[in-house]
Amino acid sequence: MRLSEFVRTDRIVLPLTDPTLRDAANTLLERLIATDAIAHPEKVAQRILELRGEDIVAMGERAFLVHFR
Repeated sequence: MRLSEFVRTDRIVLPLTDPTLRDAANTLLERLIATDAIAHPEKVAQRILELRGEDIVAMGERAFLVHFR
């Protein structure tokens, strides 16, 4: 799968106004569930609960990517 196939406009939340990174990750998870982008959402939800530093990539001062394998 190519990144451009996964990052579709219906899977983007703008503006993302959640007060914490964990809240933002949950909002994005809800959007991915709604667009049938995740086969096992319960596993991703569990990883969000366990959110660790290595799961986060900072891009400048105001942008973050939460990623899981």
